[in-house]
Amino acid sequence: MKVLELIERNRDVKYTIWCKFRWEVETLSELISETYGCPVGSYHGGLSPEDKTQVIDDFRGTNSDFLVASQQVGGTGLTLTECHTVIYLSNTFSTTERCQSEDRFHRIGQTNNVTYVDIVAKNTVDERILDVLKKKKDLSTHIVDTIQAGSTIDLI
Repeated sequence: MKVLELIERNRDVKYTIWCKFRWEVETLSELISETYGCPVGSYHGGLSPEDKTQVIDDFRGTNSDFLVASQQVGGTGLTLTECHTVIYLSNTFSTTERCQSEDRFHRIGQTNNVTYVDIVAKNTVDERILDVLKKKKDLSTHIVDTIQAGSTIDLI
């Protein structure tokens, strides 16, 4: 399935697409812009602080319905409550990065239901990465729940 098949162009819907690599951000931004004839915010480590601010301001306003961003760069410190749909084109093995990037959309002021989509090619490392992320998240949840219940955890 092509990534753009997941995107139903609708001026009332805002999309954030997380990528692992800068070339993914740049390539996908260009593809979306050409396909839909609209501006796309590209957010990655090669931008100046001023350019990053402008990209986010455009996304929050009416200038851009798409934000294609590096998960490592944009996954912390941003509030993206304007977003309706979040797509993970690629992931890292970091549960922290994944959780932090998901948290960008669940802030005070969020009025939308947020849909999450992972792009996963069958029989590839993508499946393994998601499996590892799920197991790490499950382990983390188990530890927190155990501590909150007043039990101790033996680490040895």
